[in-house]
Amino acid sequence: MLLQFLANGLVNGCIYALMALGFALIYNTVKVFHIAHGAVYTAAAYVCFALHVQLRWPLVTSVMAAVGAAAFLGTIIELCLYAPLARRNASPLVALLSSLGLYVALVNVIALVFGNETKVLRPGIEKTYQFSNVILTRIQLAELITALVLLPILVLFLRGTLWGKVIRAVRDNPTLAQVLGINLAKVRMAVFAMGSALAGLTAVVVALDVG
Repeated sequence: MLLQFLANGLVNGCIYALMALGFALIYNTVKVFHIAHGAVYTAAAYVCFALHVQLRWPLVTSVMAAVGAAAFLGTIIELCLYAPLARRNASPLVALLSSLGLYVALVNVIALVFGNETKVLRPGIEKTYQFSNVILTRIQLAELITALVLLPILVLFLRGTLWGKVIRAVRDNPTLAQVLGINLAKVRMAVFAMGSALAGLTAVVVALDVG
């Protein structure tokens, strides 16, 4: 029983680490407490539901589209909300309240479109695998593998690639980075797209896991 609890905790911890990494990437680079990140997470799950359940798209295609939609929504939020605030040198409190307002608005729009009833993404009993005294579903294995593959890749990307160094330069000193010729607007959009894509992927696999 203890091993089962530990295994379930490991799976949940790994997958939520992806979402936390996306949030941290945005916060550390742009210095905005992005509460609307939660709305992006919610929207991605409902996009996958709409495509896979309502429109009968293949699951893999629906997942990819949901992740892409999350990245697109995150970029739009940056362009339409945070970038204008940054140009006006708005205080962090203003950005925080704006993000909170956007979160409330987006979640309520989703509720208006899809209703407040519980939605099921994958009905039925999921196939399971047993490892000694630990039982994991196929989706839990997919969650674990996804997290264990993506987390090191993201760390290597941020530490060992040119784009990763650019992102870290903007994080450490955006003014100096701009003086050196780095396009802050493009970096901010890329960061929001990456962070939102991670939130979207997390939302989809969690939705698949819980039904």
